[in-house]
Parts: sequence; C-alpha cells; structure tokens
Amino acid sequence: MKSIVKLAIPSIITNITIPLLALVDLAIVGRLGSAEYIAAISLGGATISILYWNFGFLRMSTTGLTAQAYGAKEMCRCGGVLLRALTIAIVGGILLAMFRNPLINLILGYVDATNEVKEFVKMYFSVCILGAPAALMIYAMKGWLVGMQNTRATMVIALGVNIANIILSCIFVFVLKMKVSGVAMGTLISQYIGLGICVIILRSRYHDVMAEVRRSEVFKDLGIFFRVNALIMLRNLCIIAVTNGFTFLGSRYGEIQLSVNTMLMQLFSFFSYFMDGFAYAGEALTGKFTGANNEEALRTTIKKLFTIGAVMASIFTVAYIFFAYDIVRLLTDNEKVLEMSIPSLHYAAFVPYVSFAAFLWDGVMVGRTQTKAMVLTLAISSAIFFVSYYILKTQYGNDALWFSFLLYLASRSIIQTLLRKMR
Repeated sequence: MKSIVKLAIPSIITNITIPLLALVDLAIVGRLGSAEYIAAISLGGATISILYWNFGFLRMSTTGLTAQAYGAKEMCRCGGVLLRALTIAIVGGILLAMFRNPLINLILGYVDATNEVKEFVKMYFSVCILGAPAALMIYAMKGWLVGMQNTRATMVIALGVNIANIILSCIFVFVLKMKVSGVAMGTLISQYIGLGICVIILRSRYHDVMAEVRRSEVFKDLGIFFRVNALIMLRNLCIIAVTNGFTFLGSRYGEIQLSVNTMLMQLFSFFSYFMDGFAYAGEALTGKFTGANNEEALRTTIKKLFTIGAVMASIFTVAYIFFAYDIVRLLTDNEKVLEMSIPSLHYAAFVPYVSFAAFLWDGVMVGRTQTKAMVLTLAISSAIFFVSYYILKTQYGNDALWFSFLLYLASRSIIQTLLRKMR
C-alpha cells in the first residue's frame, strides 16, 4: 500500500498542475481587455493539446516496457526503450513543426470564428508548435521515469515547465507588451526548459543506466515497440472520439446546456486527476512485477489498487452528492447555468463508482502491455456510447447523452475486468 501511495501522490500533483496552467494562461490574456485574445488562446491551446494527445502512446508504452525491463533488472533494455521513444518523439515533433501552416489552416477550416480570432490562433499556434520536439520528448521521458519507479522526477519536470511558463508569459505580456504572441513564446521556451530539466535528471540520476546501452539495443524489439504504440494510439483515438463526441452532441441543446455539461465534466476531470495518479502507480508496479515474473506480488498490488480505488470513489461520490452544486458555483456565477445544472447534478455522483475500475485497469494493462485488450475494450465501449445515445436521444435529449457517457465508463470497467488475462 505504501509503495502505491508513494508513486501516486507525485503523479496526482503533476496532474493537478495541468488545468491550473491553462487557467493562468486564460487569466493573463483575460486582462488584456479583448475577448478575441481569450478565444484565440482557448482554440489554439485546444488544437495543440489534441495534436500532442495523439502522441500519448509515447508515455504509456514507454512506461509499460520500461517497468517490465526494470523488474527483470535489465538496465540496458531500460535505456534502449527510452532512446527508441525519444527517436519517435524527435521525428514526430519535427514533422509537426514543419507542417504547422497546413495543419492550422486545415483545423481552422472547421472552426466557426471571426477572421481576427483565426489570425490570433495562427499566431499562437505557429509559435507554440515549434516546441513540439521538446514537448513530445518530455512525454517519452515522463513515461520512462514512471517505468523506473520515479514519479517524483516527473513532478519536478511538470512543476518546472509550469512555473517557467507562468513567469515567462507574464514577462512577455505585461512587461514586453507582446500580448498573444507573448503567451505563446512563454509556452515555447518553457517546453525547452522542461527538456533541459529532463537532461539534468538523466545525466545526474541515470548516467550509469544510459552508459550501458549498446547501439544494437536501440533497434532491438522494434516490432514489439511499434505494435504496442500503434494499439495504444488506436485506443486513444477511441477516447478522443467519445470525448469530442460528447461535446459536439451536447452543443445541439443550446449554449446554456453546453455550459452545464462543461461544468459537470470538470467534476469528472477532477476525479480523473486523482485516479490517474493511482493508475500511474499501477503501471509502474504491475510492469515491474510482470518483468520480474512475480505473480504473487502482482496479484497483491492489483488487489490493493482496487481497494484504494473503491475508497477514493466513495469519498468523491459522497462529496459530489452533497457539494456538487457548490463546486459548480465556484466555476461559474452565471445564474442560468447554475439553475439548469440542478437537474443534472446527480450524474456527477455516479461518475466515480462507474469509472474508477476503468482507470485502474488501464494502469494495470499499460504496465503489462495488454494493448489488445485495451483497444478491444475502447472499441466496444465507444460503440456502446454512440449507439445508446442515438437510440435514446429523441425521447431523452441531453439526459440520453449523460446516460450514454456513464454507460461507456461502466462498460469499460466491466469489459476490462472480463479481459484482464488477455495479452
């Protein structure tokens, strides 16, 4: 239990810094006196997040493969996994930076915004995306560190990036008067500062590990590496389809209802920050015990993970039953949104119990690189979400959307439990 909590807490802190950074960026441009700046940062940031999220497989696959090598005490193999991941990150980052103009023009073609907002989005995107090589290398490095059972280092990297971003953005915007381009420049430079922190950690803590890596190790097991990455990428695309589908379908019920859904989804996101922390601990430990062929320790770890998960789900369920409205009030003071949110608040209370097992099984399966089971689970669950909604939407409207989302989360938990032994 102690080892799980020790690994989980730094990951939880790391997760919480992500939305705080976005809020700070919005607060900075929000003081510039133009709604166009806020819209540009929101659209530009969301666009970059989606592009980077498609490379999320770099973190997940690297964690599982590294943890297994760590458990087997094969440090040379650990270093080889990192170098392969960094190679993909560099190539992917350079391609994103090279094709930044066609990418942003394609994306803006589907965005309903004024020409002024689109120009600001282009400005923000064109600068930020130059940090793609660093951002993707940080993804790989974080995954590797989790696999090496070192989540404290990932927390240091995240805090370093976020603090640098806040300070630099404030200097560029308020001192140098660079407005949107200043926020973008702060984000860009902070990514490379984060990469610098990664290099320092690697050289100071893991110099001996990397010194053992032979050139042949970098190209070893490439087939397994790419297969795992490809399957995780497919799994992530299913999640993106459901997440974006939820937002798009919710927009059919008007701006107020869309705002209500957004507020309630923040409650799901907040719960996910905590559960992802324990899922990361599950990735590290199950990978280690899988690599060490220690089945008893593996079963014990999974049992303890789910015990903690059930306790956390109970705490959040009780909190959302009694305080969901108060939490939403902290997020918005719009009386129409608050009033319309009341009939939907009960959905937030169901989220923890129907979803906690899905988060934890994700962690276990990443650690054991059970990627086929993960893809199959998400494919079926995503289909359930869309089929359920389209069957129920005429009669139940937005309630059908929330019911289908809860059904999607529950089906992930159930299917993963059934497929837990599938390789």
